[in-house]
Amino acid sequence: MSHSGSNPSGVNRSPMPPSEGPPSGASRSDTARSVFIPLASIHDASAPRYPAWLALGFRPFYLLAAAWMIVALPVWLVMFGHGAVMASHLQGVNWHAHEMVFGFTPAVITGFLFTAVKNWTGQPTPRGLPLLVIAGVWLLARVLLLTSLSKLGMIFDIAFFVLAAVGIAIPLLRSGNRRNVFFIGLLLLLGSLSALHHYAALSSAPVLRTDQVVQLALTIIAVIITVITGRVIPMFTSNAVAGAPVKKLPHLEQAAVVSVIAVGLVVALFSSSPVTPLVCIVAAAIHLWRWWLWAPHWTLGKPILWILHGSYLWLPISFLLRASASWQPMNALLATHALTLGLITGLCLGMMTRTARGHTGRALQVGRAETTAYVLIVLAAVLRVLLPLLLPSHYRLWASLSGLLAIAAFAIYFAIYLPWLCQPRADGRPD
Repeated sequence: MSHSGSNPSGVNRSPMPPSEGPPSGASRSDTARSVFIPLASIHDASAPRYPAWLALGFRPFYLLAAAWMIVALPVWLVMFGHGAVMASHLQGVNWHAHEMVFGFTPAVITGFLFTAVKNWTGQPTPRGLPLLVIAGVWLLARVLLLTSLSKLGMIFDIAFFVLAAVGIAIPLLRSGNRRNVFFIGLLLLLGSLSALHHYAALSSAPVLRTDQVVQLALTIIAVIITVITGRVIPMFTSNAVAGAPVKKLPHLEQAAVVSVIAVGLVVALFSSSPVTPLVCIVAAAIHLWRWWLWAPHWTLGKPILWILHGSYLWLPISFLLRASASWQPMNALLATHALTLGLITGLCLGMMTRTARGHTGRALQVGRAETTAYVLIVLAAVLRVLLPLLLPSHYRLWASLSGLLAIAAFAIYFAIYLPWLCQPRADGRPD
Protein backbone atom coordinates (compact mmCIF):
# COMPACT_ATOMS: atom_id res chain seq x y z
CA MET A 1 0.00 0.00 0.00
CA SER A 2 1.48 3.30 -1.05
CA HIS A 3 1.72 6.23 1.35
CA SER A 4 1.98 9.42 -0.65
CA GLY A 5 4.39 11.92 0.77
CA SER A 6 6.03 9.32 3.02
CA ASN A 7 9.68 8.68 2.08
CA PRO A 8 11.80 8.34 5.21
CA SER A 9 14.98 7.61 3.29
CA GLY A 10 14.75 10.93 1.42
CA VAL A 11 15.89 9.39 -1.88
CA ASN A 12 14.34 9.07 -5.29
CA ARG A 13 12.65 5.67 -5.50
CA SER A 14 12.07 5.59 -9.25
CA PRO A 15 13.90 2.56 -10.69
CA MET A 16 16.53 3.07 -13.35
CA PRO A 17 15.52 1.71 -16.75
CA PRO A 18 17.61 -1.45 -17.29
CA SER A 19 18.84 -0.33 -20.72
CA GLU A 20 20.48 2.77 -19.32
CA GLY A 21 23.97 2.83 -17.90
CA PRO A 22 25.19 5.00 -15.07
CA PRO A 23 25.26 8.73 -15.62
CA SER A 24 28.56 10.08 -16.74
CA GLY A 25 30.97 10.55 -13.87
CA ALA A 26 29.05 8.19 -11.55
CA SER A 27 31.06 5.56 -9.70
CA ARG A 28 30.23 1.82 -9.65
CA SER A 29 29.15 2.14 -6.00
CA ASP A 30 26.75 4.98 -6.90
CA THR A 31 25.26 2.78 -9.62
CA ALA A 32 24.79 -0.17 -7.26
CA ARG A 33 23.18 2.08 -4.69
CA SER A 34 20.81 3.64 -7.25
CA VAL A 35 19.66 0.18 -8.35
CA PHE A 36 19.48 -1.31 -4.84
CA ILE A 37 17.29 1.39 -3.30
CA PRO A 38 14.32 1.00 -5.70
CA LEU A 39 14.44 -2.80 -5.35
CA ALA A 40 14.42 -2.52 -1.57
CA SER A 41 11.48 -0.15 -1.71
CA ILE A 42 9.35 -2.96 -3.13
CA HIS A 43 9.49 -4.54 0.34
CA ASP A 44 8.54 -1.35 2.16
CA ALA A 45 7.65 -2.36 5.73
CA SER A 46 4.64 -0.04 5.64
CA ALA A 47 3.03 -1.91 2.74
CA PRO A 48 0.69 -4.83 3.50
CA ARG A 49 2.03 -8.25 2.56
CA TYR A 50 -1.39 -9.81 1.98
CA PRO A 51 -4.22 -9.40 -0.53
CA ALA A 52 -7.08 -7.00 0.10
CA TRP A 53 -9.51 -9.79 0.96
CA LEU A 54 -7.38 -10.64 4.00
CA ALA A 55 -7.10 -7.03 5.24
CA LEU A 56 -9.91 -7.23 7.81
CA GLY A 57 -12.13 -9.98 9.19
CA PHE A 58 -15.40 -9.00 7.53
CA ARG A 59 -13.93 -9.55 4.05
CA PRO A 60 -13.33 -13.32 3.99
CA PHE A 61 -15.98 -14.24 6.55
CA TYR A 62 -18.86 -12.37 4.89
CA LEU A 63 -17.99 -13.99 1.57
CA LEU A 64 -17.67 -17.43 3.16
CA ALA A 65 -20.96 -17.04 5.02
CA ALA A 66 -22.83 -16.01 1.87
CA ALA A 67 -21.23 -18.79 -0.16
CA TRP A 68 -22.09 -21.35 2.50
CA MET A 69 -25.76 -20.35 2.45
CA ILE A 70 -25.74 -20.84 -1.32
CA VAL A 71 -24.24 -24.34 -0.87
CA ALA A 72 -25.70 -25.60 2.43
CA LEU A 73 -29.35 -24.71 1.83
CA PRO A 74 -29.59 -26.73 -1.43
CA VAL A 75 -27.96 -29.68 0.36
CA TRP A 76 -30.57 -29.39 3.10
CA LEU A 77 -33.44 -29.11 0.59
CA VAL A 78 -32.28 -32.37 -1.02
CA MET A 79 -32.22 -34.02 2.40
CA PHE A 80 -35.57 -32.49 3.33
CA GLY A 81 -37.33 -33.29 0.08
CA HIS A 82 -35.74 -36.60 -0.89
CA GLY A 83 -34.36 -38.09 2.32
CA ALA A 84 -30.75 -38.01 1.10
CA VAL A 85 -28.24 -39.46 3.59
CA MET A 86 -24.60 -38.39 4.02
CA ALA A 87 -21.63 -40.26 5.45
CA SER A 88 -21.36 -37.68 8.25
CA HIS A 89 -22.18 -38.41 11.88
CA LEU A 90 -24.52 -35.41 11.58
CA GLN A 91 -27.61 -36.46 9.68
CA GLY A 92 -30.69 -34.67 8.43
CA VAL A 93 -31.99 -31.96 10.71
CA ASN A 94 -28.96 -32.27 13.01
CA TRP A 95 -26.61 -31.37 10.14
CA HIS A 96 -28.87 -28.53 8.98
CA ALA A 97 -29.18 -27.08 12.48
CA HIS A 98 -25.47 -27.40 13.13
CA GLU A 99 -24.46 -25.68 9.89
CA MET A 100 -26.84 -22.77 10.39
CA VAL A 101 -26.26 -22.27 14.14
CA PHE A 102 -22.57 -23.27 14.45
CA GLY A 103 -21.44 -22.63 10.87
CA PHE A 104 -23.08 -19.73 9.03
CA THR A 105 -23.99 -17.54 12.00
CA PRO A 106 -20.59 -17.67 13.80
CA ALA A 107 -18.88 -16.80 10.52
CA VAL A 108 -20.89 -13.57 10.30
CA ILE A 109 -20.41 -12.86 14.02
CA THR A 110 -16.64 -13.41 13.73
CA GLY A 111 -16.37 -11.18 10.66
CA PHE A 112 -18.30 -8.47 12.48
CA LEU A 113 -16.35 -8.78 15.75
CA PHE A 114 -12.93 -8.83 14.06
CA THR A 115 -13.93 -5.56 12.39
CA ALA A 116 -15.69 -3.95 15.36
CA VAL A 117 -13.02 -4.85 17.93
CA LYS A 118 -10.40 -3.13 15.79
CA ASN A 119 -12.53 0.03 15.91
CA TRP A 120 -13.32 -0.30 19.61
CA THR A 121 -9.72 -0.82 20.69
CA GLY A 122 -7.50 0.75 18.03
CA GLN A 123 -5.62 -2.55 18.07
CA PRO A 124 -5.26 -4.86 15.06
CA THR A 125 -7.37 -7.99 14.82
CA PRO A 126 -6.29 -10.99 12.72
CA ARG A 127 -5.35 -10.16 9.15
CA GLY A 128 -3.14 -11.67 6.48
CA LEU A 129 -1.92 -15.17 7.26
CA PRO A 130 -3.57 -15.48 10.74
CA LEU A 131 -6.92 -14.48 9.24
CA LEU A 132 -6.41 -16.94 6.40
CA VAL A 133 -5.73 -19.74 8.90
CA ILE A 134 -8.86 -18.98 10.96
CA ALA A 135 -11.04 -18.76 7.85
CA GLY A 136 -9.43 -21.93 6.51
CA VAL A 137 -10.20 -23.83 9.71
CA TRP A 138 -13.85 -22.74 9.48
CA LEU A 139 -14.06 -23.81 5.83
CA LEU A 140 -12.31 -27.13 6.42
CA ALA A 141 -14.79 -27.93 9.18
CA ARG A 142 -17.71 -27.24 6.86
CA VAL A 143 -16.36 -29.52 4.13
CA LEU A 144 -15.33 -32.38 6.41
CA LEU A 145 -18.66 -32.40 8.24
CA LEU A 146 -20.28 -33.38 4.94
CA THR A 147 -18.11 -36.49 4.58
CA SER A 148 -17.05 -39.72 6.26
CA LEU A 149 -14.25 -37.67 7.85
CA SER A 150 -16.82 -35.74 9.86
CA LYS A 151 -15.24 -36.69 13.20
CA LEU A 152 -12.04 -35.00 12.05
CA GLY A 153 -14.17 -32.05 10.94
CA MET A 154 -15.53 -31.89 14.48
CA ILE A 155 -12.02 -31.03 15.73
CA PHE A 156 -11.65 -28.17 13.26
CA ASP A 157 -15.20 -27.06 14.04
CA ILE A 158 -14.41 -26.61 17.74
CA ALA A 159 -10.93 -25.18 17.05
CA PHE A 160 -12.47 -22.37 15.01
CA PHE A 161 -14.28 -20.95 18.04
CA VAL A 162 -11.09 -21.00 20.09
CA LEU A 163 -9.16 -19.20 17.36
CA ALA A 164 -11.94 -16.63 16.90
CA ALA A 165 -12.01 -15.98 20.65
CA VAL A 166 -8.23 -15.52 20.74
CA GLY A 167 -8.51 -13.19 17.74
CA ILE A 168 -10.61 -10.72 19.72
CA ALA A 169 -9.10 -11.46 23.15
CA ILE A 170 -5.63 -10.14 22.29
CA PRO A 171 -6.74 -6.62 21.23
CA LEU A 172 -9.42 -6.38 23.93
CA LEU A 173 -7.04 -7.33 26.74
CA ARG A 174 -4.15 -5.24 25.39
CA SER A 175 -6.34 -2.16 25.24
CA GLY A 176 -8.03 -2.76 28.58
CA ASN A 177 -11.44 -2.69 26.89
CA ARG A 178 -13.42 -4.36 29.65
CA ARG A 179 -16.81 -3.37 28.27
CA ASN A 180 -16.55 -5.92 25.46
CA VAL A 181 -14.55 -8.72 27.09
CA PHE A 182 -17.74 -10.75 27.51
CA PHE A 183 -17.72 -11.45 23.75
CA ILE A 184 -14.68 -13.69 24.34
CA GLY A 185 -16.66 -15.82 26.76
CA LEU A 186 -19.68 -15.98 24.46
CA LEU A 187 -17.57 -17.28 21.56
CA LEU A 188 -15.99 -19.91 23.80
CA LEU A 189 -19.41 -20.87 25.11
CA LEU A 190 -20.67 -21.28 21.55
CA GLY A 191 -17.67 -23.51 20.84
CA SER A 192 -18.48 -25.61 23.92
CA LEU A 193 -22.07 -26.00 22.78
CA SER A 194 -20.86 -27.00 19.32
CA ALA A 195 -18.81 -29.76 20.94
CA LEU A 196 -21.84 -30.78 23.02
CA HIS A 197 -23.96 -30.92 19.86
CA HIS A 198 -21.49 -33.31 18.26
CA TYR A 199 -21.47 -35.42 21.41
CA ALA A 200 -25.27 -35.53 21.52
CA ALA A 201 -25.36 -36.68 17.89
CA LEU A 202 -22.79 -39.43 18.54
CA SER A 203 -23.88 -40.64 21.97
CA SER A 204 -26.69 -43.05 22.81
CA ALA A 205 -27.09 -41.36 26.21
CA PRO A 206 -26.32 -37.65 25.76
CA VAL A 207 -26.33 -35.15 28.60
CA LEU A 208 -28.69 -32.96 26.56
CA ARG A 209 -30.62 -33.73 23.38
CA THR A 210 -29.41 -32.10 20.17
CA ASP A 211 -32.47 -29.81 20.07
CA GLN A 212 -31.76 -28.63 23.62
CA VAL A 213 -28.15 -27.81 22.72
CA VAL A 214 -29.31 -25.90 19.65
CA GLN A 215 -31.75 -23.91 21.77
CA LEU A 216 -28.99 -22.94 24.21
CA ALA A 217 -26.75 -21.91 21.31
CA LEU A 218 -29.56 -19.82 19.83
CA THR A 219 -29.88 -18.15 23.23
CA ILE A 220 -26.19 -17.14 23.15
CA ILE A 221 -26.62 -15.81 19.61
CA ALA A 222 -29.77 -13.93 20.63
CA VAL A 223 -27.87 -12.33 23.53
CA ILE A 224 -25.15 -11.17 21.12
CA ILE A 225 -27.81 -9.79 18.76
CA THR A 226 -29.67 -8.06 21.60
CA VAL A 227 -26.52 -6.29 22.75
CA ILE A 228 -25.31 -5.30 19.27
CA THR A 229 -28.70 -4.16 17.99
CA GLY A 230 -29.17 -2.03 21.09
CA ARG A 231 -25.92 -0.26 20.28
CA VAL A 232 -26.24 0.17 16.52
CA ILE A 233 -29.88 0.29 15.38
CA PRO A 234 -30.86 3.39 17.42
CA MET A 235 -27.61 5.10 16.43
CA PHE A 236 -27.97 4.23 12.73
CA THR A 237 -31.58 5.45 12.76
CA SER A 238 -30.82 8.74 14.53
CA ASN A 239 -27.89 9.46 12.21
CA ALA A 240 -29.75 8.69 8.98
CA VAL A 241 -33.30 9.94 9.67
CA ALA A 242 -33.51 13.55 10.80
CA GLY A 243 -36.01 14.05 13.58
CA ALA A 244 -36.66 10.35 14.22
CA PRO A 245 -37.90 10.09 17.84
CA VAL A 246 -35.48 7.32 18.83
CA LYS A 247 -35.28 6.47 22.53
CA LYS A 248 -33.21 4.09 24.64
CA LEU A 249 -34.12 3.26 28.22
CA PRO A 250 -31.20 1.79 30.24
CA HIS A 251 -33.42 -0.44 32.38
CA LEU A 252 -35.25 -1.69 29.31
CA GLU A 253 -31.94 -2.56 27.65
CA GLN A 254 -30.95 -4.64 30.67
CA ALA A 255 -34.37 -6.28 30.83
CA ALA A 256 -34.10 -7.21 27.14
CA VAL A 257 -30.90 -9.20 27.74
CA VAL A 258 -32.28 -10.87 30.88
CA SER A 259 -35.50 -11.83 29.10
CA VAL A 260 -33.61 -13.50 26.24
CA ILE A 261 -31.62 -15.58 28.70
CA ALA A 262 -34.76 -16.47 30.67
CA VAL A 263 -36.65 -17.64 27.57
CA GLY A 264 -33.67 -19.62 26.34
CA LEU A 265 -33.23 -21.46 29.61
CA VAL A 266 -36.88 -22.31 30.19
CA VAL A 267 -37.39 -23.44 26.60
CA ALA A 268 -34.24 -25.58 26.54
CA LEU A 269 -34.57 -27.11 30.01
CA PHE A 270 -38.19 -26.65 31.17
CA SER A 271 -40.26 -26.41 27.99
CA SER A 272 -43.21 -28.26 29.52
CA SER A 273 -43.34 -26.02 32.58
CA PRO A 274 -46.55 -23.99 32.99
CA VAL A 275 -44.42 -20.89 33.60
CA THR A 276 -42.82 -21.06 30.13
CA PRO A 277 -45.66 -19.29 28.24
CA LEU A 278 -45.68 -16.48 30.80
CA VAL A 279 -41.92 -15.95 30.51
CA CYS A 280 -42.20 -15.87 26.72
CA ILE A 281 -45.09 -13.38 26.72
CA VAL A 282 -43.27 -11.02 29.10
CA ALA A 283 -40.13 -11.24 26.94
CA ALA A 284 -42.15 -10.51 23.80
CA ALA A 285 -43.65 -7.41 25.42
CA ILE A 286 -40.21 -6.15 26.48
CA HIS A 287 -38.75 -6.53 22.99
CA LEU A 288 -41.79 -5.09 21.23
CA TRP A 289 -41.55 -2.00 23.44
CA ARG A 290 -37.82 -1.73 22.80
CA TRP A 291 -38.35 -2.08 19.05
CA TRP A 292 -41.07 0.60 18.96
CA LEU A 293 -38.87 3.08 20.84
CA TRP A 294 -36.37 2.83 17.97
CA ALA A 295 -38.92 4.46 15.61
CA PRO A 296 -39.02 1.69 12.99
CA HIS A 297 -41.85 3.39 11.04
CA TRP A 298 -39.51 6.29 10.27
CA THR A 299 -37.16 4.05 8.27
CA LEU A 300 -39.51 2.69 5.59
CA GLY A 301 -37.85 4.78 2.89
CA LYS A 302 -34.37 3.50 3.74
CA PRO A 303 -33.93 -0.22 2.96
CA ILE A 304 -30.52 -0.40 4.68
CA LEU A 305 -32.33 0.55 7.89
CA TRP A 306 -35.70 -1.16 7.57
CA ILE A 307 -34.08 -4.54 7.05
CA LEU A 308 -32.52 -4.20 10.52
CA HIS A 309 -35.75 -3.04 12.18
CA GLY A 310 -37.86 -5.60 10.32
CA SER A 311 -35.53 -8.46 11.17
CA TYR A 312 -35.45 -7.56 14.86
CA LEU A 313 -39.26 -7.76 14.97
CA TRP A 314 -39.00 -11.54 14.47
CA LEU A 315 -37.53 -11.88 17.97
CA PRO A 316 -40.76 -11.00 19.83
CA ILE A 317 -42.72 -12.93 17.19
CA SER A 318 -40.66 -16.02 18.01
CA PHE A 319 -41.39 -15.55 21.72
CA LEU A 320 -45.13 -15.32 21.06
CA LEU A 321 -45.07 -18.45 18.93
CA ARG A 322 -43.13 -20.24 21.63
CA ALA A 323 -45.72 -19.16 24.22
CA SER A 324 -48.47 -20.79 22.15
CA ALA A 325 -46.57 -24.05 21.60
CA SER A 326 -48.13 -25.70 24.65
CA TRP A 327 -51.51 -25.94 22.85
CA GLN A 328 -50.20 -25.90 19.24
CA PRO A 329 -47.01 -28.05 19.15
CA MET A 330 -46.05 -27.07 15.58
CA ASN A 331 -45.59 -23.49 16.77
CA ALA A 332 -42.40 -24.53 18.59
CA LEU A 333 -40.80 -25.34 15.23
CA LEU A 334 -42.13 -22.12 13.73
CA ALA A 335 -40.76 -20.17 16.69
CA THR A 336 -37.31 -21.62 16.04
CA HIS A 337 -37.42 -20.53 12.39
CA ALA A 338 -38.72 -17.08 13.34
CA LEU A 339 -35.52 -16.83 15.38
CA THR A 340 -33.14 -18.40 12.85
CA LEU A 341 -34.45 -17.25 9.49
CA GLY A 342 -36.36 -14.11 10.45
CA LEU A 343 -34.12 -12.60 13.13
CA ILE A 344 -30.64 -14.06 12.64
CA THR A 345 -30.46 -14.47 8.86
CA GLY A 346 -32.23 -11.18 8.16
CA LEU A 347 -29.99 -9.23 10.53
CA CYS A 348 -26.89 -10.98 9.18
CA LEU A 349 -27.78 -9.94 5.63
CA GLY A 350 -28.51 -6.37 6.74
CA MET A 351 -25.28 -6.01 8.72
CA MET A 352 -23.22 -7.76 6.03
CA THR A 353 -24.30 -5.12 3.52
CA ARG A 354 -23.98 -2.13 5.84
CA THR A 355 -20.58 -2.92 7.36
CA ALA A 356 -19.16 -4.09 4.05
CA ARG A 357 -20.21 -0.86 2.37
CA GLY A 358 -18.92 1.30 5.20
CA HIS A 359 -15.59 -0.48 5.49
CA THR A 360 -14.91 -0.55 1.75
CA GLY A 361 -15.40 3.21 1.48
CA ARG A 362 -18.81 3.12 -0.20
CA ALA A 363 -22.01 5.05 0.45
CA LEU A 364 -24.34 3.68 3.13
CA GLN A 365 -27.14 3.38 0.59
CA VAL A 366 -28.13 0.19 -1.17
CA GLY A 367 -29.26 -0.29 -4.74
CA ARG A 368 -32.12 -2.23 -6.25
CA ALA A 369 -30.29 -5.54 -6.18
CA GLU A 370 -29.57 -5.35 -2.45
CA THR A 371 -33.10 -4.17 -1.73
CA THR A 372 -34.34 -7.18 -3.71
CA ALA A 373 -32.20 -9.43 -1.51
CA TYR A 374 -33.77 -7.86 1.59
CA VAL A 375 -37.28 -8.43 0.23
CA LEU A 376 -36.43 -12.03 -0.63
CA ILE A 377 -35.19 -12.83 2.86
CA VAL A 378 -38.27 -11.23 4.44
CA LEU A 379 -40.52 -13.27 2.13
CA ALA A 380 -38.51 -16.38 2.97
CA ALA A 381 -39.25 -15.83 6.66
CA VAL A 382 -42.94 -15.20 5.97
CA LEU A 383 -43.19 -18.41 3.93
CA ARG A 384 -41.32 -20.41 6.55
CA VAL A 385 -43.09 -19.09 9.64
CA LEU A 386 -46.40 -17.38 8.95
CA LEU A 387 -47.92 -19.31 6.02
CA PRO A 388 -47.71 -22.66 7.86
CA LEU A 389 -49.95 -21.07 10.50
CA LEU A 390 -52.59 -20.45 7.84
CA LEU A 391 -52.09 -23.49 5.60
CA PRO A 392 -50.23 -26.14 7.62
CA SER A 393 -51.08 -28.90 5.15
CA HIS A 394 -48.63 -27.32 2.64
CA TYR A 395 -45.79 -27.06 5.16
CA ARG A 396 -43.22 -28.84 2.98
CA LEU A 397 -44.01 -26.55 0.05
CA TRP A 398 -43.62 -23.40 2.16
CA ALA A 399 -40.34 -24.66 3.64
CA SER A 400 -38.90 -25.50 0.20
CA LEU A 401 -39.93 -22.19 -1.38
CA SER A 402 -38.52 -20.35 1.64
CA GLY A 403 -35.17 -22.06 1.18
CA LEU A 404 -35.04 -21.12 -2.50
CA LEU A 405 -35.74 -17.45 -1.70
CA ALA A 406 -32.99 -17.41 0.94
CA ILE A 407 -30.54 -18.92 -1.55
CA ALA A 408 -31.43 -16.23 -4.09
CA ALA A 409 -30.96 -13.46 -1.50
CA PHE A 410 -27.44 -14.55 -0.62
CA ALA A 411 -26.55 -15.24 -4.25
CA ILE A 412 -27.34 -11.58 -4.96
CA TYR A 413 -25.15 -10.52 -2.04
CA PHE A 414 -22.27 -12.72 -3.16
CA ALA A 415 -22.41 -11.49 -6.76
CA ILE A 416 -22.35 -7.81 -5.74
CA TYR A 417 -19.87 -7.93 -2.89
CA LEU A 418 -17.32 -10.47 -4.16
CA PRO A 419 -15.38 -7.90 -6.24
CA TRP A 420 -15.72 -5.20 -3.56
CA LEU A 421 -14.43 -7.39 -0.74
CA CYS A 422 -11.49 -8.58 -2.84
CA GLN A 423 -10.33 -5.07 -3.74
CA PRO A 424 -8.80 -2.27 -1.64
CA ARG A 425 -11.15 0.37 -0.25
CA ALA A 426 -12.80 2.54 -2.90
CA ASP A 427 -11.75 5.72 -1.05
CA GLY A 428 -8.07 4.72 -0.93
CA ARG A 429 -7.93 4.56 2.88
CA PRO A 430 -6.41 1.59 4.66
CA ASP A 431 -8.76 -0.95 6.27
